Amino acid sequence: MQTIKNRTFYFDNLKGLLIILVVLFHLVPTISGSPFQVLYSFVFMFHMPFFILISGYFSKNREKQARNAISLLFLYYILSLLFYIFKGNDIYIDINNIKNIEISYELFLRPFIGHNYTSWYLAVLFLLRIICPCFTNIKYYPFFAFITAIAASLIEIDQYNIRRTLMLLPFFSIGFLLNKYNYNELKKKLLNKKIAIISTIILFILFIPLFITLKNNINNFDVALFSMGDVNLDMFFSRKRYFVIYDIFYYLLSFLLIYIIASLVNNKNNILTKLGKNSLSIYFFHGFFTLPIRYHILNPLVKTGQVSMIMLAFIIALITTLILVFIFSRDTLIKYTIDPLENFSKKFIIKKD
Repeated sequence: MQTIKNRTFYFDNLKGLLIILVVLFHLVPTISGSPFQVLYSFVFMFHMPFFILISGYFSKNREKQARNAISLLFLYYILSLLFYIFKGNDIYIDINNIKNIEISYELFLRPFIGHNYTSWYLAVLFLLRIICPCFTNIKYYPFFAFITAIAASLIEIDQYNIRRTLMLLPFFSIGFLLNKYNYNELKKKLLNKKIAIISTIILFILFIPLFITLKNNINNFDVALFSMGDVNLDMFFSRKRYFVIYDIFYYLLSFLLIYIIASLVNNKNNILTKLGKNSLSIYFFHGFFTLPIRYHILNPLVKTGQVSMIMLAFIIALITTLILVFIFSRDTLIKYTIDPLENFSKKFIIKKD
């Protein structure tokens, strides 16, 4: 097995691929009428759930994961606070709005009330790692996770992070279940790469009519919520049992996509490896750039409705993605940003043994 200090390249490569998709589809316009909506939903069906599954896989040392969760909470607070300032004051729309920032105790309390933009993932990951030591002691915990997730989808929960945590619990639990297998054992279960590529294309083609049907029959259809299995289908189906059927279908499709995508990368040290290793840094910073670029450059191109402009928007999004992931994966940047934040939380917040 190829490792650096016992680090398996395969999982870094997976995270590298996933973080590229995260940044790319935070850039790609999903405004009304955008042809990218269906592709956006398709990718969102698996990329964040896959991140959660990988996190569950590396949660074997439950005590260590619970302690590291505090660092995640601190990073969540900082990121959410910054987005309340940056996005909440529409600074990404007009830099002059920076003068509208009001520094008050309410501003510093907002992250405790709810997330802002991409910070939700850190909050959910914190909650999952906190409950992991207790939850995984339950007999048949993966089955219990699915029941809990489906129940959460049927109940109105005001706290978005709690609802999303419960709905992503099955992915974390399956990842934890798989941690008894190493890469070589998992590799034997994966598909041939060519078969995986063909399977992805076929699933996407089959996904298109489902997406169009739901989009055309649900008022105020939210692409992002739909792709995470969190959508009120009562506006489309008349009975709750159909909602449960949709949830089951969502999880089956998501896990199938995860299985297929897992077959696309190898265990070699390549360009994806560094991106995956430093994916937290990329995730932390990318939103401050994807928001203004999408709003000022890409959305206007897509709004023209011209095929050439739409294709240009996608090309710009792709090139910008590659630039952003390269910059934010640099060790020097992490050394002076993410590392000090994590070290602060470990030194001053986490209780020493």
